[in-house]
Amino acid sequence: MADEPDTTEGVPLETGKVYLARIGDSGETGEGLANLNGHLVFVQGARPGQDVRIKVTKVFGRFAFGEIVK
Repeated sequence: MADEPDTTEGVPLETGKVYLARIGDSGETGEGLANLNGHLVFVQGARPGQDVRIKVTKVFGRFAFGEIVK
């Protein structure tokens, strides 16, 4: 099911899939940054240190964009 969090290591990210992640840093424009399976994921509204469920919205090679799922 697409809304169940995944913690699988070392596999490519899938658009629409939900993952568990810890936000490790923030980007230049304030978005949270998480490392998922070796991909850098930009998450608007997330703060460093937060544990969040992220739904991946776009994947581009080794980086991606996602949104917080409540």
